[in-house]
Amino acid sequence: CLAAGWVLRSVGILSEQRTQKALSWVIYVALPAMALLHIHGIEFTAEWLLAAAMPWVSVALALLLFRSMASRYGWSREKVGALVLVSGWGNTSFIGIPMVITYFGTEWISLVLVIDSLGSYLALSTAGIFLASRYSSSELGAGDMMKRIFGFPPLLALLVALACNGLPRPEWIEQVLQPIAATLTPVAMIGVGATLQWGAIFE
Repeated sequence: CLAAGWVLRSVGILSEQRTQKALSWVIYVALPAMALLHIHGIEFTAEWLLAAAMPWVSVALALLLFRSMASRYGWSREKVGALVLVSGWGNTSFIGIPMVITYFGTEWISLVLVIDSLGSYLALSTAGIFLASRYSSSELGAGDMMKRIFGFPPLLALLVALACNGLPRPEWIEQVLQPIAATLTPVAMIGVGATLQWGAIFE
């Protein structure tokens, strides 16, 4: 799917605008459907909470590391902020979900969704925005954070799924959600492939 995305962009079929529309499908439709489908019936454990905390831990460690290196090598504030933001988080949805399905199976999707929504996305929307404004000249307030947090459909779907976790669910709901959620991996990977810029990577 990565190769297909790259080829479709190279021959002009997938423009940047079309790629963004495909990725919007993943964020606004496929990811919420997957959250509603796989969160139902799960039981939270201490290990799950620890897993959701790891994106917060990783950015804290990145902050300590690069601040100490900055004082030693005389790096600018902007450089420190950029390094912390790009090294503290991974792509736990577009890349993470397909990798987990491939290596561990679909039974672990619910854990990945918890890590992605309550971990990576929530940390990025709060600590990430704070760090971006702290290490740059921009000013982003609490209102901007709240808009980002509650404007993310997968997180809202996760909260709805958790609220309805103990309730019985008709079979037809799963029959509707399954094919929609199944589009996540191919569409996401094609979209990622279409956005790869090999020249920039080699530079």
